[in-house]
Amino acid sequence: MQAASEAVSRVRQFATRLFGLRGHAVVHNTLWLSLVQFSGYLLPMVTLPYLSRVLSVEKFGSIAYAQSFVWNFTVLTEYGFNITATREVAVNRGKPAELSRIFSSVLAAKGILMLAGLAILLGIVRIVPRFRPDLQMFLASFVSVIGYWLFPTWLFQGLELMKHVAVRDFLSKAASLILLFGLVHGDRDYIWAAGAPAAGLALAGLVGLIAVPFLTPVRPKWPRWTDVWDKLKTGWPPFLTNAASSLSYSTNVVLLGSLGYAAQIGLFNASFRICSLPRGFIAPLATSLYSHLSHRGRSEEETIAFVRRNAKLLSLPFLAMSLAMMIVGPFIIPWVLGRKYGTAIPAFEVLAFGVFVLALSHVYSTYYMLPCGYDKAWARIILISLALNMLLLWALLPLMPASVALAVTLTAIDLTATIGYWRFFRRRSRELLPAVSN
Repeated sequence: MQAASEAVSRVRQFATRLFGLRGHAVVHNTLWLSLVQFSGYLLPMVTLPYLSRVLSVEKFGSIAYAQSFVWNFTVLTEYGFNITATREVAVNRGKPAELSRIFSSVLAAKGILMLAGLAILLGIVRIVPRFRPDLQMFLASFVSVIGYWLFPTWLFQGLELMKHVAVRDFLSKAASLILLFGLVHGDRDYIWAAGAPAAGLALAGLVGLIAVPFLTPVRPKWPRWTDVWDKLKTGWPPFLTNAASSLSYSTNVVLLGSLGYAAQIGLFNASFRICSLPRGFIAPLATSLYSHLSHRGRSEEETIAFVRRNAKLLSLPFLAMSLAMMIVGPFIIPWVLGRKYGTAIPAFEVLAFGVFVLALSHVYSTYYMLPCGYDKAWARIILISLALNMLLLWALLPLMPASVALAVTLTAIDLTATIGYWRFFRRRSRELLPAVSN
C-alpha cells in the first residue's frame, strides 16, 4: 500500500509540474476519471465478446439502432447544461445558496425535457409503422435517459468532485454486467440486452441524486419558473450544437437501419465500441481541465499560453495510440468479436484514426474556446462541419460497405471541426500574442 501511495504521489507531482498547475485538483480528478475509464474498459472487454457471440449480427445491430434513436432524447435531456451549468457551478462554488438555486432549477429543467422526450418517442412510434414492433426495445433503452436526468454530472464536474462521477459510472457498469450475464443468453433476450445498460445508469443516477446533499453544500428546493426558464435560455446555443451533432450520427444509423442495413450497423457499432475504449482516455483529462480552466478565471492570454505549451503533449500520445490500433486491428477484431465480424476491420481502422482527431479537437475547443466563452463560434464550426454529414454519407454508400461509409463520415466530420477550432485559435492567438509565433 505504501508503494502504491508513493507511486500515485509521484504521478501527481509530475503532472502538476508538467501542466504548470498550482494545486492537485486537476490531477486528482483526472486520476479518478482515468480509474473509472479503466474499470469501464473491463466491462466491454467482457460483454462485447459475449454479446457478439450470443446475439446474431442482425440483433446486435437492432440494439445499436434503438440505442442510437434513444440517444437523441438523452441529448435533449442533457441540453447544453454540460457546458453552461458546469461553468456556472464552477464560478459560484463558494456560494451554497446560489449553488442550491442552480441545482434545483437545472434539475427541474432536465426533468421537463426528459418528459417531453418520452412523449415525442411515444408519438413517433405510434405514427411510424416501422417502429411499432420495436416499442419495447425503445422503452427499455429510454430508461438510460432517466439515469442521465437524475445524476448531476454537471454539478460534480463544476465542483471538481470527479470521484463521485467515477463511483456513479462504476456502479452503473457493475449493475449492467450483472443484468447482462443473468438475463441475456440468445436472440430471444435482445430486449434485456438493450435494457440492462440503461437500468444500470438509472440505478446509479438515483443513488447519485440522493447523495447530493451529503457530498456537496447544495440543499435542493422548489425552483422558481423564472430560474428554470433562464437555464433553458442559457443552454439553448450549446444544445443546438449538441443536438445537431447527435442527429448527424444517430440519424445516419436510424436511416440505414430502416433501409435494411441492420447487419452493417452491427459491424459499425462493434468497431465503434472497441474504439470507444481508447477514446475514453481523452474524457477524464478533458472533463477535469475544462472545469479547472473555467473556474480559475485566467485571462485569455494565459489560456492561449497553456494550449501552446501543452498541445503536443495532449494530442501526440493519442496519435501513437491510433497508429497502434490501426496496425493490430486485423488481429483484435476476430479475437474480441469472433470471425463473423471479420468484415468490420476496415471500419475499425478508420475509427481508430478518429481517436487522435478527437484528442486534437479538445485541445483547441474544450481547453480554449469553451473556457474563454466562445460558445457561438464553437457552435458555428460544428454546424459547418455537420453540413457535410448526409452529403458525404450518401455519396460514399455506393462506393463502400455501409459500416465503412459511416466510419469515414464520422471521422471526416470530426476532422473538419478540428481544423476549424485550430484556425480560430491561431487567429485569436496571433491577435492577442502577436510576438509569439504559432
